[in-house]
Amino acid sequence: MTQAVTKPALTKPAPAVTPSQGKLRRGIFPMIVAGAALAVAAVSGAFSIVGLTAVFTGAFWPIIAMGGALETAKVVAVAWLGRHRSAGALRAAVTGLVVTLMGLNIIGAYGFLAKAHLDHAVAFEERIADHSAHVEARRALAAANVADIDRQIGAIDTAVNETIRRGRTVSAMSLAEQQAGRRDALVAERAQAARSLADIRIEESSVESERSGLEAGRCCTCPG
Repeated sequence: MTQAVTKPALTKPAPAVTPSQGKLRRGIFPMIVAGAALAVAAVSGAFSIVGLTAVFTGAFWPIIAMGGALETAKVVAVAWLGRHRSAGALRAAVTGLVVTLMGLNIIGAYGFLAKAHLDHAVAFEERIADHSAHVEARRALAAANVADIDRQIGAIDTAVNETIRRGRTVSAMSLAEQQAGRRDALVAERAQAARSLADIRIEESSVESERSGLEAGRCCTCPG
């Protein structure tokens, strides 16, 4: 009687790790991670230091020195925590220090962003105020020009009507013919001045709309 022979199952060997892949895992990738972390820490630290100078405006260079020391201490403390995983109470103290420094970093970054927002808002408001002042001056000048032309036309009409009222119809007609060219020129000038005044008022309305938008945005960003 023949006995069946069982063949052992063939297992696929695990892919060998090439030396280049091992080097990538052991050296290059950690360096990339460390570089990215240091870049984030540098940008965040710069924002924080500049923001702290905006919060405490009376001591610029001391704040720069303090902020640089605090950011350096935070990076060193995080690196120390990564290398000492079983330091007990000291590790807890360093962790608390890192959390405190992160809170200061948040305050400084908020100060930086708030300063940037306020600088932009103030510059925009100054531009609107300057534009509004120029538009108002131009509107006043255009309105005075229209009023002056109206007075000149009214003076011609008054002179003709006064001559007619005195019964001097022929003289009135002669005066009207004499002043016809001047009056027509004044009417055309008045129409042009009125168009200019209307354009200035439209521009003034646009400036007021920009100011209203700025006020609305300021109210939206106000806390509470």
